Amino acid sequence: MIEGVGLLPYSERLQILQLTTLAERRSRGDLIEVYKASQARINTIQAELYGALYSGQSHLTAPVINSCLINRYVGPDSYLPRHSDSESSIHPESSIFTISLGQSSDIKFTERLSGTESTHTCSDRSLYIMTRRSQEVFDHEMEKGSISEGTRYSLTFRCVGWANKNSTCLIGDSNTRFLKFGSSKRGTFGEQMPGHKFWAPKTEEIDPVSCMGYSNVVLLCGINDIKQSSIRCEKDVTDCFAVLKQKIKQIQMLSPSVKAVYVCPLLPTKDLTLNRKVNDFNKLINFDLIPTCKNVVCVGGFDQFACNRVLADELSMLFDRYGRYDMLHLNRAGARVLAGLIKQSVFLRLHNGVDKRRRTGRVNGRLYSNVVGSRLHPSGLLDGCQDMVDSELENNDPCIQNISNVLDQCTHYPHKDLNTLITPHMQSNFSTIFQNIDGNKTNFDAFSLELDRIAKKFQIIGLAETNICAEESTVYRLEGYNSFYQDKHINIVKGSGVALYVKESLNAVVNNELSWVTKNLETLFITVLDDEPLHVGVLYRPPSGNSTEALNELRKIVEMCPKKNVYILGDFNINMHDDNSKLVNDFENLVFGLGLTPLISISTHHKPGCNKTCIDNILTNDIENSLYSGTLNTCISHHHAVFNVFKSPITTNENDDTHKLLQYYDYNNKNVDKFVDQLEAKLTNEPPDNFSEFLSVFNEQLDNACKLDRPKFSKRTAKANPWITQGLITSIDRKHELYNIWKKAAKLRCLSVTTPESINCKGRCINCHNCTSAIACHKEFTSHRRLLNHLINCAKRKYHNGKITDCAGDSKKTWQIINELRGKKKREIKPNFLIDNERVTSRRVIANEFNKYFASLASNLNEAYSSDLLRIRSLPSFTDYLPKSITSSIFLRDCDCSEIIDIVSDLKNGKSSDIPIHVIKKSCTVIAPYLVKYFNRCLQDGYFPCELKTGRISPIYKKDNEQLLENYRPVSTLPVFGKILEKIIYSRLYGFLISKGIINENQFGFRKGHSTSNALNYSVEYIESLRARNKHVLGVFIDLSKAFDTIDHRKLITKLERYGIRGNALQLISSYLSDRKQYVSVLDTKSNELPVDFGVPQGSVLGPLLFILYINDICNVSADGKFVLFADDTNIFVAADSIVEVHRIANQVLGAVCKYMEVNLLHINVKKCCYMYFSPTQRGKNDISSDLNTLNLSINSKIINRVSQTKFLGVTIDDKLSWKPHINTLNRKLRSICGRIYRIKNSLPESLYKQIYHSLFESHLSYAISVWGGSSRNQLKALFTTQKKCIRIVFGDFEEYKNKFRTSARTRQINRQTLGTEFYAKESTKPLFTKHELLAVENLYRHRSIMEMFKTIKSHVPVSLFYLFKLSSRKDNLLITPAPSDQFIYKSARLWNEFRTTSTLTFTSRISAVKNALRNSLLSAQSRYGSDWNDLNFTEF
Repeated sequence: MIEGVGLLPYSERLQILQLTTLAERRSRGDLIEVYKASQARINTIQAELYGALYSGQSHLTAPVINSCLINRYVGPDSYLPRHSDSESSIHPESSIFTISLGQSSDIKFTERLSGTESTHTCSDRSLYIMTRRSQEVFDHEMEKGSISEGTRYSLTFRCVGWANKNSTCLIGDSNTRFLKFGSSKRGTFGEQMPGHKFWAPKTEEIDPVSCMGYSNVVLLCGINDIKQSSIRCEKDVTDCFAVLKQKIKQIQMLSPSVKAVYVCPLLPTKDLTLNRKVNDFNKLINFDLIPTCKNVVCVGGFDQFACNRVLADELSMLFDRYGRYDMLHLNRAGARVLAGLIKQSVFLRLHNGVDKRRRTGRVNGRLYSNVVGSRLHPSGLLDGCQDMVDSELENNDPCIQNISNVLDQCTHYPHKDLNTLITPHMQSNFSTIFQNIDGNKTNFDAFSLELDRIAKKFQIIGLAETNICAEESTVYRLEGYNSFYQDKHINIVKGSGVALYVKESLNAVVNNELSWVTKNLETLFITVLDDEPLHVGVLYRPPSGNSTEALNELRKIVEMCPKKNVYILGDFNINMHDDNSKLVNDFENLVFGLGLTPLISISTHHKPGCNKTCIDNILTNDIENSLYSGTLNTCISHHHAVFNVFKSPITTNENDDTHKLLQYYDYNNKNVDKFVDQLEAKLTNEPPDNFSEFLSVFNEQLDNACKLDRPKFSKRTAKANPWITQGLITSIDRKHELYNIWKKAAKLRCLSVTTPESINCKGRCINCHNCTSAIACHKEFTSHRRLLNHLINCAKRKYHNGKITDCAGDSKKTWQIINELRGKKKREIKPNFLIDNERVTSRRVIANEFNKYFASLASNLNEAYSSDLLRIRSLPSFTDYLPKSITSSIFLRDCDCSEIIDIVSDLKNGKSSDIPIHVIKKSCTVIAPYLVKYFNRCLQDGYFPCELKTGRISPIYKKDNEQLLENYRPVSTLPVFGKILEKIIYSRLYGFLISKGIINENQFGFRKGHSTSNALNYSVEYIESLRARNKHVLGVFIDLSKAFDTIDHRKLITKLERYGIRGNALQLISSYLSDRKQYVSVLDTKSNELPVDFGVPQGSVLGPLLFILYINDICNVSADGKFVLFADDTNIFVAADSIVEVHRIANQVLGAVCKYMEVNLLHINVKKCCYMYFSPTQRGKNDISSDLNTLNLSINSKIINRVSQTKFLGVTIDDKLSWKPHINTLNRKLRSICGRIYRIKNSLPESLYKQIYHSLFESHLSYAISVWGGSSRNQLKALFTTQKKCIRIVFGDFEEYKNKFRTSARTRQINRQTLGTEFYAKESTKPLFTKHELLAVENLYRHRSIMEMFKTIKSHVPVSLFYLFKLSSRKDNLLITPAPSDQFIYKSARLWNEFRTTSTLTFTSRISAVKNALRNSLLSAQSRYGSDWNDLNFTEF
């Protein structure tokens, strides 16, 4: 009996798992759960178990417990077959604890050799302990009937790991003294080969028992046997060998788990006589032991220990511990070589001749890829020994050879060499490059120029330390690439942010699971979709973070990565050339253990005055396909760029760099004038009888004048940096020359000091020529680089200013240039789609499939509301919700030429149209009389021309996979003549509806004089009034799917008739809706036309008005809820005296709303619906949180989310109505806008600065400001700070501020040597506000609030909001202020009354007059009290 098996009482219950929640299973010994501590944050099982078990049990071995196997046995039929826990994955030294819970059972233990049996009863809360070694001797089982009734649970704890399959027992003599197991920096074998070393100077001292439980046994002994004086001849050596052979047989018989015994040949010595015995012994190993014994392997490569037939001096000890000349023993370098040979033999056998370990050797400070033994680790060898290579083994291992080749060839490439040697291979292979850019704002343009110097584009570009948020990324464009940015860490200003640029020809999506942002690690992963996807990530480890936590996070990320085609580019901030760093060792063990290999082996970072380091790298688990790797000096930061080229399954179309445009028409001014003349002559000579003939004539003349004889293909090859001149290119080359000169100078050794410490002077010495020369060279390089960046910025600005000057007066073209700078660009659609799991590249098929998909969206949704289903559910008719019929009917008056001309003049140039708008405007006076004739006939006959009822659909990419149709949304373009007719119908229809008061007063969408601010202010006032009356309020925010597209035409016509739209007007609307068709235009290809059976036309003029009429009766659903609508945005507010009652009423209202939606074929998107609870202002003593947690709202039996904040018409509303979430969100957005403006400002002329500020910044700041701007000044302070920052960027003198820091301290006066707050003070913004007549955020709120109030009172719209204001009956043109609050009604009334004290304006004044007077008054008040801000600037008028 090697180690006995005993039962110990377990008196205290271990609450490790909640067994009562486990599902019942009937199978015998059913595996319920495996607990892996390596995947848990806190090893609670280990702590609990050790505390209970190891107390007083010092004889137990204690490797880390990391696995719990739970088995469940139910009733007498359950059993456990005879077995042993001898899995190779269990640590050989592990104890195995089994806790029994529940019913008692008998466990039978059987000794294999003798068959001796013993039975032990395991009662509830008892424990029996075994060891992994005992499993080689004992089997155990639980027979049927051992459990009479009830249930027994067994919890088995042990140490499990994948590396235990490689566990190795090393038995050897004194030459194994330097060999160690473990993963520490002194561990020789590493974490992939755990094991234990046993001392055996002679073969007879080998203990077979010590090998039990291990997978591999390595023997290195025998030299002490044969060196004895009694061993004289070959027969004596054979006798010694027989002892070794017998020991091996005993090991194999006693330890079935041993997969192989590895015998090391005897090492050569420095004694030639002894070496003859060594050779005899080694021959017996090769020709006797190996052929006759199974699973015995001879460790190869020992011939390289010999030099001139004796043990090499470089590998041996010179003297022993007694000072004598050592003849036998290896030194540490020799021990490392020996360890490498052992590892190689073990792993080659385990993996069928392929060594799958990851290599961690280094060569001359670089990572080295070979297995030690195939090549020698040079750190302990002299140059003469490095050539002793087992070439046969090396040639038989393609993995080793490939890694060696890639890393040996890793070198630094100048641009010329890269273009000559590497770029030819980039044509047919995949390539990536990574650069720590050290700030986009500073270095992005320079990096873009460096990329232009490379003859071939990299497919993927990774960046780190971008220092910008994702919203700013659009202004940092690389031509021909799509960008993916990860937000930088919120608490890190500098040294954060990663990004990936992917060529437009590739279909890439972000992998959010692998994209993390923590204080320790930042990652961004994308997947390039193809038949075999490619996974590329970029990583940055901030040096300020916790390195241990960073490695743990990296482990989790890599474990989630696929097992193939993964590339991780990054700045790891771990110097791989630091041999003595524990962090480096931990990083290597982690990377190699997870199957990754580094591709960069040379230095990548060099800061003046510091040593070179290798901290940037590329990791991959696809080393077999790697071809080239190296570094490229970009001279933009202290980091070199790192790149690699590899074979990839991704198919890339390099011809996609140029996008072909097919041009059919040329609408230049000359052609358009010719068209107008020809059209006028044709219409005068042959007037058309109807609209169809008119349209034919119009198109015919347009073709004659503007259509090209042959379609023209134009290649739009956008140049990345068109402002770069030949002079700048010469300066860029000079920059690189200066960099190389500095690098050469920096390598020269200091001459002033002769001591060894001079090596570390790092160029700081000023007493020798070499050091001062290096300093001067570096200064010259940095000065030239700074000047070059300035010249590039000037050239860029001059180029864009010239383009804007060329299109002066054309706002459309001007904004096209600005939008290009902002990065607003549509993503091109590529002819490569997955349709029904098949790859489709035919453009015609793609267009038709798009059309089928878009046309089927509404019908597929409406199929859920079939008429049969509605009858079965006994739902009401849609007419039950309609009001009483309007007695009066609409009359459609005729139109005239002036109306047509006004409509055409209001059309916006540049809008998407079947005929260019400027062509319609130029021909307007010619065609207006004819349009009047035809359109009046349409109004009278109730007919909408068929030619105007076909829409052109353009797919617009939304997000995610570009190859799936569902990731595109349709955008419709309707005939321009149809829009003109729609505007005529709209004016008459809308005027009738308003005059009869048909549209619900709480519908704020698509109505003149109504806005989102009005809807928000009305809702907030309603909620606050209820809360003030101590009511509990619920706000329900309902989202509809495809609301405009699912409308039933027959139901709409019925509703219109009820609203007074009858006769020819109803016929006209019916004709407008019926027989509509659509086709998709994509990839210069048109699809077949398909009918449109549901919905109102997208992009139309009448569509929104028809929709709000369709949904107008929703307010009749229930009187218990207040409906606030903005087109299809449906919001319901319910109030009651108690929290329970308000939930009950709200559920009733939602039930009624669901019925309404079903009968009207409108579809609620429950996933996007939510509700919010607003508590009373004066809350009682009872705590309502417990009630809230038990109550909920549901739609169609599906519970909807209760939220504390949500987006409501573009504003973040919270349950306290504090507006803090909205202000914080808005401030983050505005800060990113500041970054974008900073980027594009220097490329624009000063004449556009104010327009840029209003369009890009103030438009976002002022949106719905009357709703939330009444917050306290302290809350608005952050917004004001951001606004001032934007003002400084746009209008301030930033260069002057920066120049202060470039001034030498010696040039300042003596009494001003200390730089205080005055020196660091930023430019005052108040003069800038005054000079450019801009309002600060608080004054902007006052201006918007007063103007919205004035418009509401003057025009009496919106009606619902108008009735909330009360005019004073005693004082003219003043308002009665309600109870004080921060909301719109009180604030705007008080502000108006204050403004009236300084103005004579009244409610009868023109809106423009009030607007100008108010703005001037606020600007005047804002400019008072000096150049510094004063509180009165925001309160006075």
